[in-house]
Parts: sequence; C-alpha cells; structure tokens
Amino acid sequence: MSKADKFFKEGVKYAQAGEYDLAFSMYYNAALKNHSDAQLNVGYYYDIGRGVTRDQVKAIEWYEKSAANGNALAMNNLGSCYLNGEGVTRNYQKAVEWFQKAAALNNYNAIGNIGYCYEYGRFVAKDYTKAFEYYKMAAEKGVDYAMNKLGQCYENGTGVTSNAKLAFEWYMKSAQNGNRHSQFKVGRFYDIGKGTEQNYKLAKTWYEKAAEQGESTAQNNLAYLYHHGQGTPVDLKKAFELYEKSANQNNMYGCENLAYMYDEGIYVKQDYEAAYKWYL
Repeated sequence: MSKADKFFKEGVKYAQAGEYDLAFSMYYNAALKNHSDAQLNVGYYYDIGRGVTRDQVKAIEWYEKSAANGNALAMNNLGSCYLNGEGVTRNYQKAVEWFQKAAALNNYNAIGNIGYCYEYGRFVAKDYTKAFEYYKMAAEKGVDYAMNKLGQCYENGTGVTSNAKLAFEWYMKSAQNGNRHSQFKVGRFYDIGKGTEQNYKLAKTWYEKAAEQGESTAQNNLAYLYHHGQGTPVDLKKAFELYEKSANQNNMYGCENLAYMYDEGIYVKQDYEAAYKWYL
C-alpha cells in the first residue's frame, strides 16, 4: 500500500468516527501525493466547511486537481459549482461541459444534472423531452434527485404524457431514500388520492417524515390533519405548533393558517394584531 493510500485510509477511519479535522489532515496529506479520491474529499471538505474553514475557491482548486486525474465525481462537482456560481463565476457552458465529461464516465448524478440543464435551458436549448430522458436514465440507476425529478415529469406532463400512478411510484422510490421533497409529495398524493387510493393515515406518516426534515409545506399539511382530525385525532396544540414552524419558514400556507388560528382564537387567545402580522 502506498503512502497516499495509507493516508487516505486513515482519513476514512477518522471521518467515520466523526473526527473531521483529523480526517481532513489525512486526506490533505494523501491529496498532496496526487491521490484523486483524497483530492476530491479535500475539495468537498473545503466546499462545505467540514474539518476546515469553508473556502469554495480552494474547493474548486482541489476539484480541478481531482478531475484532472480522471475523477468523475470531481467533474460532476465542478459542474455543480459552475451551474450555481459557487467558488467561481456562474458559467452554464462550463457546467454542461463538466457534466458531460462526468457522464461519459458513467457518473449518473451528472446525467441527472444534464437533465436539469435541458429542463431549464442552461447553455443547451430548453428541451423537456431530453430532460425527461436524462432524468429517467439517472433515476433508473438509483439517483435520488433524478427520481424526484422524474416524478415531477410524470406528474406535470413534462417531456412525457402525465401519469399520476407513475409519478407516485417514482416519488415513493425517492421518498424511501429519504428525499424530503418526495416524502411530501407521497404524503400529498395519499392526502388527495392522486395516483393511489386516498389514505389520511399514510398521508400523515409521510408528511411527518418530510416535516421532520424541515419541509415547510409538509409541516403545514400535517398541521391541517391535526387541526381537522384527518387520519389522526384532533390535536390543536400540535396543529398550532406545526403551522408556526411552517410560517417561520415564510410558507404562505403556514402563515395563512397560523393567522387564522389567531384570528379565530383557536387553541390560542384571540389576537387580531398577531393575526394581521401573519396575514401580511
């Protein structure tokens, strides 16, 4: 085993133990010896500020070193940085070029990102059919983000004939991987009986999963179930608390429902001033 591999292995061990500063140090030592996965990890740690002060410019430098060594993950990360203008000036052409390089190496996250570029016309001409095709390729390989986007395509008829049943199936696959947006969608579909049979109890289950991850509309909808006793006994305290959580994230539905509770004096003392504040 080379010294670079030994440093990298130590970095993995420290990372698994949650000792990220030590992990960064080991990855950095391996990266200096041209270890491409270590270079990727150093870039990522700089990118999110794990084990080191966040520095997105340095993140780009290390992603570039890793990409130059043929690392497809680093290529995809570079594409994302150029797409979002993180650490570099936003440049859709370079974003697409990096995504295409990563996709050529069978990086399915990059394939999903190419779908995004086609959906929103980022450097390439907007093409919903191609967006759907790329999302489908990535989703079938287990890319969670692409599963969610494929669900959206089937729900809204984006690049494909709308199909609520298939939308529900793809949202469910993504939701089971922990995607909070898909968890909300699964809850919503159960709530209104779209693509599946209506089931308030299952709606509540999936809204809870999304709400726990901070999905604001899920928090509002879960509150509504508690408010009106759908799939659960009426619990105005929980309803109020969840409306408040949603409203504090500036969710328009949460704000309106919280205002209504103040306006009507439901669970809390009637307070027109507070109601007015949340109606604004």
